[in-house]
Amino acid sequence: MSTNRVESIVDAIARLNGMLDPESTCYEIKNPLLLKSFARLGRHETTVDGLRIFTSTLNGYKAALFDCRLKVDGLSRAKLTGDSTLENLLGAYGITTPGAIGNVVSFIRRALKNQDITKDTTLSYLRFPSPLFLLILANLHRLDMRLSPFLVEWILHTSINRTARLRRYPFRSLPDRFFVVCLSPD
Repeated sequence: MSTNRVESIVDAIARLNGMLDPESTCYEIKNPLLLKSFARLGRHETTVDGLRIFTSTLNGYKAALFDCRLKVDGLSRAKLTGDSTLENLLGAYGITTPGAIGNVVSFIRRALKNQDITKDTTLSYLRFPSPLFLLILANLHRLDMRLSPFLVEWILHTSINRTARLRRYPFRSLPDRFFVVCLSPD
């Protein structure tokens, strides 16, 4: 069974933050990545430092996975791209000391059984395998056709080389009301 790459990052950071240490802040607030709340005041329960407090470890872990996936995919305010490194990602979580970075990288290497991973590994490596594209075809139930090999190749190429901008692409082979929505390259 292969390990999800984003899960291994979250697990490594959670371990570094002391998620399994009952005396740690991370454990007390059930927040593996020590995520801050950027919602308007009162919407989420927070600590005096602005860290989000979760009602269960499961909720904290789900939020951590969601946040890390957004950052790895380049869809967050952290302005990370596919060319950003693992070190840049860890910096977005406040992990900047060489020892802490080395600890996280070592954990990820063991979790993924890949000794080639370093602090300079790009996020484009870490985002695969993941949902590579978002394909939306309105009124699909009315259409009885298969996607052409060209369209599939274009979607895969676009999704692998994507950036954070969403674009809408009508295809001439589809009726006007159908659109393919992909994360597109520059």
